[in-house]
Amino acid sequence: MLAREPEFIARCGVKPVIGHWPARLRRGPAQLGFEKIAQREVWLVRSVDRFLAALKKHRPQREVFVIGGAQIYERLLPLCSDLYLTVVPRIVEGDAFLPEFEHQFDFADIALKTADFEVRHYRRKQP
Repeated sequence: MLAREPEFIARCGVKPVIGHWPARLRRGPAQLGFEKIAQREVWLVRSVDRFLAALKKHRPQREVFVIGGAQIYERLLPLCSDLYLTVVPRIVEGDAFLPEFEHQFDFADIALKTADFEVRHYRRKQP
């Protein structure tokens, strides 16, 4: 379901390492750090500002999915209508966390469930 939608992948400061992007991105050119990767529907943008400019310029007709880190989510979460949260049932140490969102979103459903993880779908609360 999610793989058919356009994705904007934003990165903050760190160059991606080959093998750490989703599988379908690895089929693209070996170079990293350019604006469009592999397919026209998967873009790499170098900053949140460039992402917002790309949205304004291209006006996508379908849902846009953002894959990023804590800083990216912190800036873009206020603009999101939906949140798809991947939950892996294990405890790991970390130094970056998803901003608190529970007061802004309601749980909608479980979009995908496997033995290893589940994807929870949340919708923005209506005012």
